Amino acid sequence: MMSTVTGSSAASSALTGARTRSLMVARTSTVTQSCLSRTRRPSGYRPIGTAVGADRRPAGPLILAHRGSARPDRPENTVAAADAALSAGADGVEVDVRASADRKLVCSHDADLFRLAGTPVPVRTRTAAALRSVLLPGGHQLALLEELLSAVAGYGRRRVVVEAKACPDPAAALEVAGALREVLAGFAADLDITVSSFDPVLLGLVRTALADLGIGTALLGSAFEGAANLLRRALDDGHDEIHPNLFSLLRSPNVAETARTLGVGVTCWTVNRARHVARLADLGIDALITDDAAGVRAALRYRPRLSDRAGCSAGSLGNDLAMR
Repeated sequence: MMSTVTGSSAASSALTGARTRSLMVARTSTVTQSCLSRTRRPSGYRPIGTAVGADRRPAGPLILAHRGSARPDRPENTVAAADAALSAGADGVEVDVRASADRKLVCSHDADLFRLAGTPVPVRTRTAAALRSVLLPGGHQLALLEELLSAVAGYGRRRVVVEAKACPDPAAALEVAGALREVLAGFAADLDITVSSFDPVLLGLVRTALADLGIGTALLGSAFEGAANLLRRALDDGHDEIHPNLFSLLRSPNVAETARTLGVGVTCWTVNRARHVARLADLGIDALITDDAAGVRAALRYRPRLSDRAGCSAGSLGNDLAMR
């Protein structure tokens, strides 16, 4: 009697599991088909280059310098930092923008200048001129977005990710979207630009404002948001790319292929270790954002082939090239 009950219970459990899996497959298929019908390939999207170098390894993802190439005497998000990154061989840069009190877009990650300049000057309540009068280390000053883009354009058609920082309310978001249109319209033909943001309301307004300029929009995901959920949200809102956190994407690597199938670009942040570079290159992402463009370039060139790593554990990959 006992064995009969146990067998019946096991069979019931197996049947329930099979039904659940069938429902999940059907639901995934339905979502995928609905997404395909309303997804457009990003205007600035280009598949990963298939050219191979002397060592016969694929070119891999584009390398974007995180806030440029910063150091103590060359602050992040400055023209000098962008120049240094591109001179060192980066394919492009990622910069942060906020609106000043007079609706100018200045390149600043933080809401104030305390970390960079040692003085708590709020970006939002000061004019651009007042913000630029504050000297940063090395004698540099806060960059206007148009100033930084002009410097980047001097290197040819490079990739630029402009991260629009979150706005306190919809009215402020509308102003930022309008300001971005004013600035980016003059560079759309010369640079490959994507505007990213964690703020879905702001990004939706930006998408509408830039609709006729051929500039893509990308939804940013935090380390705590699953990459699959980020992709779903981006598809729902009609964005061209997702920019997941490194560890979020590594937890769900299949999302990279799904995004590619749906015509959605994938750029990952922030990638500084060779073993992660190798893994992301294998996943076929479009670009990665890094604090060490030169190191990542070397890691891409000398990364082990998939066949060379067949017997290696994930934790041991690229240890000989591990970067800070």
